Amino acid sequence: FLIALSSTMGKTKQHSLSTTQPVNYFSSPYSAGITNSLTYALFMPPVVPVYDVNGNYNYVNPYENAYFKLNGIAANPVSDLENTTAETLTNYALLNAWLSYYIAEGLTAKAAVGANLTDITQNYFAPSYTALGLNEGGVGSIGHKQNQVLQGELTLDYERQLGDNHYLSALLGYTVQSSQTNFNLSYADRKLNNTQYGGDLLSIAYKKMPNIAVYEEDRDGNRNGGFYTMDPNLTSTQLQDQLSIPNPVAVAYLATNNSRNLTLSPEFILQYDLLGTDSESHRLKYEGQVIFNIQSTDTDSFLPTSLQTGGWTSSNSNSASSSQYKSNGFSTRHSLTYTPYFHNTNHRMQILARAEYESGNSTSQNLNKYGLATGDITSPLAGGVLSSFSSGSGRWRSNYYTAQAHYSYKGKYSVTGTTRIDRVTKFGPKRRLGVFGGLSARWNISDETWMEKVKWLDLLSVRLGWGRSGGQPGSEGLYYSKYAAVASYMGETAIAPTNIRLGNLQWQQTDSWNGGFNFAVFDNKLSGDLDIYTQKTSKQLVSGYKIPSSAGYTTLAYRNTGAIRNSGWEFNLNGNQIIKSGKFRLSFNVSFANNKNEVLEMEPTILAGYNKEFDRNNGSYLARVQLHNPLGAIYGFRYKGVYQYTEYSAEEIPGVSGPDAPVARNAEGEVILNENGRTKPMRFDFANANYQFKGGDAKYEDINHDGNINELDIVYLAS
Repeated sequence: FLIALSSTMGKTKQHSLSTTQPVNYFSSPYSAGITNSLTYALFMPPVVPVYDVNGNYNYVNPYENAYFKLNGIAANPVSDLENTTAETLTNYALLNAWLSYYIAEGLTAKAAVGANLTDITQNYFAPSYTALGLNEGGVGSIGHKQNQVLQGELTLDYERQLGDNHYLSALLGYTVQSSQTNFNLSYADRKLNNTQYGGDLLSIAYKKMPNIAVYEEDRDGNRNGGFYTMDPNLTSTQLQDQLSIPNPVAVAYLATNNSRNLTLSPEFILQYDLLGTDSESHRLKYEGQVIFNIQSTDTDSFLPTSLQTGGWTSSNSNSASSSQYKSNGFSTRHSLTYTPYFHNTNHRMQILARAEYESGNSTSQNLNKYGLATGDITSPLAGGVLSSFSSGSGRWRSNYYTAQAHYSYKGKYSVTGTTRIDRVTKFGPKRRLGVFGGLSARWNISDETWMEKVKWLDLLSVRLGWGRSGGQPGSEGLYYSKYAAVASYMGETAIAPTNIRLGNLQWQQTDSWNGGFNFAVFDNKLSGDLDIYTQKTSKQLVSGYKIPSSAGYTTLAYRNTGAIRNSGWEFNLNGNQIIKSGKFRLSFNVSFANNKNEVLEMEPTILAGYNKEFDRNNGSYLARVQLHNPLGAIYGFRYKGVYQYTEYSAEEIPGVSGPDAPVARNAEGEVILNENGRTKPMRFDFANANYQFKGGDAKYEDINHDGNINELDIVYLAS
């Protein structure tokens, strides 16, 4: 009779640096992004004091950019470090109890129970005077996650030796394991800058002339209290482009753009050991997962009349918009993993079966009005001129089924096979099913008995694999015919089709071959791997496929066409503590790679869309897609050096003439003479520029030997 108990409990509290919004600010000092308040502090000019004269934190910084300043208040990174909350609280407990009872010779009863409990809370709060909370008027969030894993096991184990050659082992048991995770909830209420004029405030400020006033002023330069707006009746024709650009400071203060987002993401996981738990028994494990993703976003914006120059009749005059987007997603995954037990430990096998299902739907609507009665009414639900109204809905479903088997013998030879069946609603009813798979094998040469004498070799293995995968379009409902309202037909509002339904669109197909080896030597101090691969993609899904306008449309959303092959190799070399001296350690990682792609098939209409005519302009380069050449290939004139002389002579006369002069030559390299026996000069673009090359000019290869360097001499150079 044996009893064992164990428990581990703990509590941790972690404080983090507050982060700011992940926005790049073009050429500003923050172009790399501000990751936390500490890095923000390093960007602060040292002349800006941390505290004011009263000993309080200083929130005045005349050098600060507009996106970290609002209403004259600038963020103080030292204040951020003290007043922003970013903490993670973790409570955990690990409990185990185990009981073993010897019933009779060879017969043992066992009982075990265990629990793993985790509770995690994350708190974040940034006040309105911090870098993150400045524009939003303060921002906060709370995250909470609980995880409970419970496991119980009851077994009867019988073992008996039967003679010299036979051994009996029997196991009867019941095991259960479960896991439960509570859902996560987040809510954000943000006050953002209005971008209705086609850009953020910084881009608008870059376009606005710097000598245009920000505030209204009298003739003595005193502010009148309002923001300055250009009068179109008093603006010269040279400044007409500035009329459409608003006052960026006025937009920051008067325009609104409020966004509210609610995200609910519950996740539930269940694990169940149906058969066996240890390595000396057959094991069958079930794992199920259910995830919900619920989102709701509401956005309201408003532009007052005072920001624009078009008067009350402008579509931007007291313009209000409201939009809503809601989506509900559901996904579930269920897998069974079977690991059989072999008395002969040379054999090992594992079989996996998995089924996945995803579905969801979304709705959206948008309402825009202008000409609202006053600037105090900011909702488009009030009276005004309706400029646009739209709504939409979406729906998606997909199924995935995977089967995988892995077998190894003596740990030296292993084979893995995988089959996957996908079914998605992005294709028509007859084309939704995609069947893919893969097969790989590995041989660990270093485990062979005849390699035992090679003491310096730790690992040497070779492997080979093949796989087929699929690609799908990025849009749903392509096999439906869609309709929309058109301006008019015979004076009446009409409905017309807007697309050609794609009922026969197919899966994009990629076949890959991969071979290579892994090695490790000198007690794993030096290791590496080499991969050689080739990959062919066929039935490519090309978006925006152009068709003749006589069909009533100019493009198809997608079309299966073309094939591309990628091939290459990768070599990685790793050194693990190659040099050790005291506390000094030297390790390294080196990688080499080469990849080549080739266009195998492409319809002429697609090639024509990619390939433009050479325009002969200085600094202009020809872009081309050509069969049996790489994508992104470089085309141009083949450079052959520099002409040494302007005048030609068969023998060099130093400083006067020589054979290296700009004259036309035939395919054999012989100088071409005209009917008068004179050399034919080399020219660039005879039909247009008609430039005659001189000594010191770049020398290009005359592919067709006509003495004229033009588009007919452009060739593939490299990729």
